[in-house]
Amino acid sequence: MYPVYLSRRATIGEFKLGKSVILPKEKFYSDYYEPAKAKSGGADNHDGHLISGWEEVADKADHFILVPLSGFELQKGQARGRVVANIFLNVLRLFMGLYHCEGLRLAGDFEFRERGAHLIIQEGPQLYISTSYAWRGTHASEEWFEKFKKECAPVKFMVGTLCDLIASGDMPDSPAVKRIEYAHVLLAEAYSEPNDLIRVVRLCGALEALALISGTAKKHALATLSAHAASYGDEQYYSEVFQRVTKLYDIRNSVVHGDYPSDSSARGAFERIDPYLFLVIMRLTARIVICHNQDNPKSVRILRKKAKQRTIEVFGPSPVQPREEQASRSTLSILRALFERFKAAKE
Repeated sequence: MYPVYLSRRATIGEFKLGKSVILPKEKFYSDYYEPAKAKSGGADNHDGHLISGWEEVADKADHFILVPLSGFELQKGQARGRVVANIFLNVLRLFMGLYHCEGLRLAGDFEFRERGAHLIIQEGPQLYISTSYAWRGTHASEEWFEKFKKECAPVKFMVGTLCDLIASGDMPDSPAVKRIEYAHVLLAEAYSEPNDLIRVVRLCGALEALALISGTAKKHALATLSAHAASYGDEQYYSEVFQRVTKLYDIRNSVVHGDYPSDSSARGAFERIDPYLFLVIMRLTARIVICHNQDNPKSVRILRKKAKQRTIEVFGPSPVQPREEQASRSTLSILRALFERFKAAKE
């Protein structure tokens, strides 16, 4: 069970991904917590202290995610369940975007500052005081949640099956599953991270984990594959995604190499790619899932090879021709033009 800061304005109702479910606070307390607490037959002073401490934390949450776990030692199972809970929230984050979901997180993940205050003492003396307020969770209404449930239906089975696999003690030692799991850990951190520069680094890491790229020209390879995944054959869409991932990776390179770009440029790069991330992440994930199911790769090297072979199968033809074909076509056009001019001169 994982407390969530989702929305103070609305409830998502009961929404499932596989066997895991997100519930409004009232339903969780009435159907799960209170019956279990009553059945435990009361608590001694030590347990009472623990219960009151947990209730103090949980009272700030408005929803709870229940993840059925099996086959794990207690502490390890709790960590695995947290991964599943964040995958659950990542689907919401990708659907609604950073602006609406920056405060969406599990209790305990990147402590959220709800209120701040600043004081400056000027000459005189004179006090200059400013205060700020923030809202935990999202600003989403119930209409948004209903729309989310309908539009996420196509990926619900895939993500739900993945969540069940991670939560089970039967999870295979699969590089495909580990890649997806790691990518979603980074993605959850990217949306919860308070520092916009590090936010970009985490997002690029998540995209690279799913894209399975190798070699030195990673920026071009990641931008190309992300654009191919999201474009559905639309050349303009391809161009937009390509340019935005390229800019995002430029910011990432500046951060990790110590050049320190401005916070506003990092924030802007994230927000420009944000509307496309649902398609990019889900289709890159689908490619890995298909490789896992059909090819059962035992190493990252084989997974990368199989994923490359299945790119056209999963994403469809690229709307942009490879550079070699473009060069050949350009050369052919020049030769044809020269031939036409020669023919005209002979006549």
